[in-house]
Amino acid sequence: MKKRLHQYALASSPIIGIYGVSPFYIFNQIDLPAFFILIVGGTISVYVVWLVNIFFELKFPKQNMVIRFIFTYIVNLGIRLFFVLFFPNLLSADKYHVYAIITSLVLNAIVMVIVHSIVTGYKKSQMEDQLQELKWENAESQKQVLMQQLQPHFLFNALSTLKSLIRENSSQAENYTLQLSEFLRYTIVSPNQQLVTVEKELQFVNDYIGLQKVRFGAAFDYTIEISDSVMQKKIPVLALQILVENIFKHNYLTEKKPLHFSITSRDQNLIVWNEKSLSRISESGNTGLSNLNARYLLICDKEIDVGDSGNEFKVSIPTIEP
Repeated sequence: MKKRLHQYALASSPIIGIYGVSPFYIFNQIDLPAFFILIVGGTISVYVVWLVNIFFELKFPKQNMVIRFIFTYIVNLGIRLFFVLFFPNLLSADKYHVYAIITSLVLNAIVMVIVHSIVTGYKKSQMEDQLQELKWENAESQKQVLMQQLQPHFLFNALSTLKSLIRENSSQAENYTLQLSEFLRYTIVSPNQQLVTVEKELQFVNDYIGLQKVRFGAAFDYTIEISDSVMQKKIPVLALQILVENIFKHNYLTEKKPLHFSITSRDQNLIVWNEKSLSRISESGNTGLSNLNARYLLICDKEIDVGDSGNEFKVSIPTIEP
């Protein structure tokens, strides 16, 4: 910020100096040598005003603005009057005194406003950066919470299923173990990522559904139809997993009345749809969806679309260009 202020001071001082002295030359009040001498004096005067204002803004940011204005005005006016006294033959001293008093007043006010605006903008930018960083940290914390919620309940059921398979079907138990290992590997790697391709997330979801298929059998069926153009788009990590997991978490599954759900794509969006067969022990909260929506707003300033009717539940999430 300090460097930026001095850059403004160096760039603007000659321009303002020329602008302030030009009327005297234009109306033939001074000759060309005097014009250049006054430009130098005006430039120095403006630069000093900048330096004084920068000093006060950085060292005494809470200093009363009126006191600061008066002090910088006196300094600026003193430099100008000293300069004209040092070169008494440049122009009419009386005319210049009046001109110096008026222009010093305006110049000082302009520079003070510019300096204050730059400093305020810089502080605002810093606060926005800090706020953005806090939002990212919050999103990361939410993701970690989701991971912690996912693993304990799922692992307990998965290990129980694996125990039964080992006794009843060792070959199927081996395949189940491979799927479970791939699933767990993804849950370990994913916290280090913010976005993943739809294709990669879908592989993870397929492993999850495969594990659930071993557990629930014919108690559910599903379809997945995603266009090739969507596969390489990106979504927040675990976004699809959360939606599919909610289907198993909040609905009652039985082979007499299988649960149907689908994962499809439409207009570059992913849509997870399911019939509703709410379990009496289903969690009623929507923390997962709220967190997912907050992450979307933070990452791409978009929201998820939730549709809830009497018999169906549907969530549409936008994909993100890679």
